[in-house]
Amino acid sequence: GGSQLEGLGGHGAAMREEHAAQQANKVSRRSKYLTFAQFMQLALYDKKTGYYVKEKTRIGKEGDFVTGPTTSPLFGEILAEAIVDLHEGGIPSAIIEFGGATGYLARDIQKQLQWKIPYFIVEKTRARQESSDNQIKYPDSLSRIPKKMRRNPVIIANEFLDALPFHWLIHTNNGLQEVYVKK
Repeated sequence: GGSQLEGLGGHGAAMREEHAAQQANKVSRRSKYLTFAQFMQLALYDKKTGYYVKEKTRIGKEGDFVTGPTTSPLFGEILAEAIVDLHEGGIPSAIIEFGGATGYLARDIQKQLQWKIPYFIVEKTRARQESSDNQIKYPDSLSRIPKKMRRNPVIIANEFLDALPFHWLIHTNNGLQEVYVKK
């Protein structure tokens, strides 16, 4: 057993309740509770109602939130300079960004680097969009990137970990306990 966490504000609102209940039952039929990781997976990535899977614009001034790359190219320009410095003037085999969505950061980095380095955004959501000039590629997994491009890459995960389902543990008098969400 673990602690209950009910209600979680706006995160639960991202899903239609009926569909969410059906999906929750599929995940864990024998229990009245979901792990927090299961809850996040449903709320963010469910194929019908997941927050990041819906077609509505989520990022940018017209969306639900903004990130540094959506407000200014400065972050991408600074990262581009750091990439050059880290490789001591050499060129990495590729830049691989996890969860880069629509590519704001990728375009800013590539403009600064004058499009000299192959750029891949590993993205499973509908946010992915091939750039009009095909300079940025959107494979849905790391294994779809050519091996030679994976030998000496720069890896970027700017906001990837923010949306990664995780198990939530708390310390109690009985030791570590997992937090659950009541269905």
